[in-house]
Amino acid sequence: MIHTHTEKNSKKRGVVLLFVILFLSALLSIASGMFAVTLGQILITGRAEDSFVALYSTDHGLERALYRDFVQTGSLSCAPTCTEDSGVLPSGGCYTMETTRDIPLAGWTTIRIIGQYQCPGTIGRVVKRAFEYIYPTPVIAFDYNLSHLPLAGISIPRGSSGTINIFRNLISGTAEPVNLPISDIVISPLEPTITFTSITNPNTNPANPCNSGDPCQSTLSISTALTTPEGSYLITVKGDPLDRTDTFTLNVGAPSVPAPNVAHWKFNEASGAQNVVDLSGAGNNGTLCTSTALEGCDPTRTGLGTLPLSFTPGQDDRVIIPDNPNNSLDPSAAFTISAWIKAKSVTSQHAIVAKDSGGYDFKLRLVSGIPKLELEKRGSGVIQQIPYPTDGRWHYVAVTFNNATNVTKLCVDTAGVFSCTPETGVVNTFPGNSLNLGIGARANGTTLFDGCIDEVKMWSIELDSSTQLPADYTLITPTESSCP
Repeated sequence: MIHTHTEKNSKKRGVVLLFVILFLSALLSIASGMFAVTLGQILITGRAEDSFVALYSTDHGLERALYRDFVQTGSLSCAPTCTEDSGVLPSGGCYTMETTRDIPLAGWTTIRIIGQYQCPGTIGRVVKRAFEYIYPTPVIAFDYNLSHLPLAGISIPRGSSGTINIFRNLISGTAEPVNLPISDIVISPLEPTITFTSITNPNTNPANPCNSGDPCQSTLSISTALTTPEGSYLITVKGDPLDRTDTFTLNVGAPSVPAPNVAHWKFNEASGAQNVVDLSGAGNNGTLCTSTALEGCDPTRTGLGTLPLSFTPGQDDRVIIPDNPNNSLDPSAAFTISAWIKAKSVTSQHAIVAKDSGGYDFKLRLVSGIPKLELEKRGSGVIQQIPYPTDGRWHYVAVTFNNATNVTKLCVDTAGVFSCTPETGVVNTFPGNSLNLGIGARANGTTLFDGCIDEVKMWSIELDSSTQLPADYTLITPTESSCP
């Protein structure tokens, strides 16, 4: 009986062991499955991160392309296809993009872009994501700007003209004609004596518009008057269409007049001085009357320098300039003489500047009761005469001669208007001589001037009567009270 019970117990233990084995096997299978699922999820999670980086790279390139096309108009230019490689982005990814325009600026645009995780793709597994985006090509509006050269603007003397180059530069869109109307030019401060005479080479031909990188150039011509105030002006040019503007500086300076190369007597020596200094550097210095000693024929200095000499006929007043051995006071090819004078009376002949015996005699003369400004060639007679104002005020007078053209010109300002009158074919030379030059009279004391003389200048060239002499005229504004 005991033996039988032991067998039964053994059978029970075998069954339990079998169940234990089966249970452990089931647990092992569950654990293996769970491990496989976990491992798969881990792998899936890694691929998701890679996919996100690739997707981000794709989106990065697409947004950049659309920004360039819609915001930075004209910067995404493909005709008809272009490609772009981004290089490594901060995320570690990268992208390649291909852009195609069916008809530039009129059709459709296709962007194909592939983003990639890990760049360069040298690892075993590479994750890529791609987009294709098709949209109507945006129409890029025409735009331009204006610029100028020289950048610093221009400088023009009073009474002269100059030019500046204006450029029309394409910014975006298809180039179109741009006009620069003179009527739209603005001057600040306003100055009516500054005028704009022309804009050459304006782009008015639609078949030949201004292109990017090859800007259209126009030349703006600017003129100033002798009365234009000196200083700086801002000039603004406006383009049509779109009213684009450009502003440059115009500097108006003193008139351009050659310095006197024969003589310049300002008579601004100290009160009581007997000498007369030539400021031209040519050395044509002189004296009041005949010497440095006090004489009854000395002209009167009307003040302490910077004031004119006053000549009284009854005292034989005059200035004597000794003849120059190099004949600088006898320019034979051409010359210009100018002076400011205030005549108190014109009763006969009154020399302003004279060199006798075949030389020039620049003077006032009363002709049939009418005062005349006159040029005479001593020994040959009168060459030219023009009316002289009888208002008793200061006047600028000048005479020019050119041996090559055989033309003389007499000039005077009348009622504030300066003008010159030519005379042709009367004389062809002024021979030199060894006589002294006289101011306010001939050197021998005849043809005495009655009034004041100042700022006597001489050149061995013919100054231009339309620009240089008018400019010289504007350099000084005399004071009527300076010659009582």
